[in-house]
Amino acid sequence: PNGGNREQGTGNRMKTEQEIDKPLKIAVAADLEGVDFLSQFSYAQLADGYNGIGPGVLKPGIRAKVSEFLHIFAPAALGHDLRNELSDGTRRRFQAANDEFYRNCLRLADYHYAADKRRRRRARAVAQVLYGFVSAESFGWRAWQEAKERHAAKLASGNSVWNKKEEQ
Repeated sequence: PNGGNREQGTGNRMKTEQEIDKPLKIAVAADLEGVDFLSQFSYAQLADGYNGIGPGVLKPGIRAKVSEFLHIFAPAALGHDLRNELSDGTRRRFQAANDEFYRNCLRLADYHYAADKRRRRRARAVAQVLYGFVSAESFGWRAWQEAKERHAAKLASGNSVWNKKEEQ
């Protein structure tokens, strides 16, 4: 989970309202951290910031497969992607976004597999791997820095969902 709707040519398309609504509803039902943070954005902003599961550099077909395989973590990815989209470039917020993502992945494992200890344990192990991936210096930190620059460019363009005061 990093980035959002990438620049032209990278193949990541903006998500539909339906693709945003499902993970958002699960985030509320599972009592994830950051739901209040997400509630301040319009669907257009959520769709621009959310890319599914995996890094922004994944080809669309690969991202679709990864997102399908790890679908239970989509609500955590939504929150993480929006935190990434609005990156301030600081280590403190980078770590906080990753820690929130990890806690939310653990909650989602518990939410989806409450009655199945074996599957819940496996899902929690996957959450640990995802956390390591998003926190990695060579990947996560670099993506956090790039997101700050990318978002600033969107704002500077003056023609972005982030420049518009839309109905929330």
